[in-house]
Amino acid sequence: RYPPRRTFLELPAGKLDHPDERPEDVAARELEEETGWVAGRLTSLGAFYPAVGYSNEVIHFYLAEDLREGTRNLSEGETMDVVRFPFEEVMEMVERKEILDMKTVLALVYARKHIRRERTSVR
Repeated sequence: RYPPRRTFLELPAGKLDHPDERPEDVAARELEEETGWVAGRLTSLGAFYPAVGYSNEVIHFYLAEDLREGTRNLSEGETMDVVRFPFEEVMEMVERKEILDMKTVLALVYARKHIRRERTSVR
């Protein structure tokens, strides 16, 4: 990332291109464009304001499940590598403060909560 002049581990993210665009459509599009994966199911994890003191931006978080391969298509000027980690390893990285992107950390924490809730409701 240019402003902090360092590399970050981040989840896929994107902005609404049109006022009538649905956040889940953006999530699906950005997932495929940035990673080359298509979600069979997207579950909303909530919407949050990252900086209420100076912005009205809202970030919508989704858990992507039932993934299948799609087509990666980065925008001009985008450079990123796709890396894969087991979920529990990523959560350990969060706890060790190795993942510093706030939207990624919050999304992972909410994803873990959702996954745990799903596991206990299935039993």
